[in-house]
Amino acid sequence: MFNNLSLSYPVALYVIAWIAMFYFFVIRKKKYGIGAIIIGAYMLSAFFSLYFVQGRSNFTVIHVDVNKMGFPPFIYLFVCICICIWPFIKFSNKLSLIKVDVVANMKIIEQFLKICLPFIVWGFVTLLIQVATVNTGALADAYADTSEGIDAFANVNWLGKKCIVLIALLSYLWPIFFFCCISNKSSKKIAAIPLIASFCSILISYACGARVGIFRSGLFFLIVYLIFKNSMGKALVKRINLYLIVGVGIVVLTLALITISRFGESDEDIMSWIAMYAGEGPLRFSEYAWNLNVTSEGDTCFSFFKQMLGMDTFTSNIDRRNHYALVLKIPTTIFYTFVGDWYIDLGFFPTLILCLCISYVLYKILKKITTRGTIQLTGIAILSIACLVFVFGFTYYSIKTYTVQMDIVRSFVLLFGIKLFSNKYKAKRTINN
Repeated sequence: MFNNLSLSYPVALYVIAWIAMFYFFVIRKKKYGIGAIIIGAYMLSAFFSLYFVQGRSNFTVIHVDVNKMGFPPFIYLFVCICICIWPFIKFSNKLSLIKVDVVANMKIIEQFLKICLPFIVWGFVTLLIQVATVNTGALADAYADTSEGIDAFANVNWLGKKCIVLIALLSYLWPIFFFCCISNKSSKKIAAIPLIASFCSILISYACGARVGIFRSGLFFLIVYLIFKNSMGKALVKRINLYLIVGVGIVVLTLALITISRFGESDEDIMSWIAMYAGEGPLRFSEYAWNLNVTSEGDTCFSFFKQMLGMDTFTSNIDRRNHYALVLKIPTTIFYTFVGDWYIDLGFFPTLILCLCISYVLYKILKKITTRGTIQLTGIAILSIACLVFVFGFTYYSIKTYTVQMDIVRSFVLLFGIKLFSNKYKAKRTINN
């Protein structure tokens, strides 16, 4: 397995650094909760990087040039990631104790879900039909079509497509709404509505043959659950834990079906594919991104903000990839980690400054939340999305596309609208009483 260790000292150092982080903060300092999950994710990714570069450096499908594995890129990557995740490590134990405070918003959330119910049901039925008519062997073609800009739902009727779009637009809110409902006794009866919508996000990714989307949806659901966990009764937590085990099984089965459909004819074993996807980010950062002389000028990760400022950018992920594959002369469809994506966009020093700024802002937000001991609707969304970015960040910057950023902005507009109407509803009740 480890047949080329002399060429992988930088990767080995990267692994040792994450082991040291895990030992010092999780084992010795007992920083559990979200902080431990984030550190654990990067430690496992580092192990997979070492496995891949040592045991599978002659991977027949994708090759890694071990001669380009230098110390500076791995040190830089480790430092930048640690800067970003430090607030979560600092407040990890306190975050496990916070209570969710959404009681004032529940009436408006309930009304909104009831309005969305027919669209969610119609979208769900449409997706079930779509999934049922796509055999596992066609999933590879579905992924290829989606990657080339071909609509995976071209044969779906107009209403069904619009319902699917609505579900996808609010994909970051459905898990939050589900746990809002299930953690409040008076709202449990409608908890099935956002739960079905959350499951639809997985079906959408499955129909497109996108394993990353399935994994990301499942991971986000789990993150939101961890935020709500301390606000739910022990009996409810036990039931949810049982259901989550079943859910994880479904996600794993779905990922396996897509993997078999896409790589069933490959001579490589499944562990090699797992190692490649989980561990390629740091390797690709060192191999391709580190020595770039030009950047993508913010188009990779900040296209939405560039457009808001009136600057030229790409709103199509496919057009952006094709353009910068020629300009940067590096692959644009592989993982570089979230720091790597920022680095490709901004360069050495701006990325380091961005990491420091994000860490400072997160520190202030988490300090405020943990000092107060409660978290409200918008805070839940900010915290869960930030956690998703960092936990999933060993692959890529998961909210970098223009479409995803638009969806997040729409989600926060809706959350602010819910808060506004909740305040008006509360004021009206106060006057009537």
